[in-house]
Amino acid sequence: MTRGKRRRLFPGRVAAALAGTLIVAACSTTEDVAEAPGRSGQPVSTDSYPNLNIPPKAATSQLTQEETQAKLAHLTALQHRQDPGSAASAEAARKRLKLAADEQEETLKIIEGQ
Repeated sequence: MTRGKRRRLFPGRVAAALAGTLIVAACSTTEDVAEAPGRSGQPVSTDSYPNLNIPPKAATSQLTQEETQAKLAHLTALQHRQDPGSAASAEAARKRLKLAADEQEETLKIIEGQ
């Protein structure tokens, strides 16, 4: 005869369950929350549909064409300042790609035993 294993409650599980219960109880309220002034707490029916044809107003003034071109020129200048040798770096990138392709071919030849 074998006896079934008895499950024991570990103190950690009991403590976690008690802590969870206390946290949930602490988050609940029994008193009514005050309503905002001028509100009834319920949705207000206006008996009409909202007018969606009113164009939205911009939060700030929009950039003019000249300001846009000036900002774009400034950003392009900053970009060239960070990477002045774009032609030289393109050539270096081509060399790296060729070197990687050559290494791949050599590795493949070694794997295939040629």
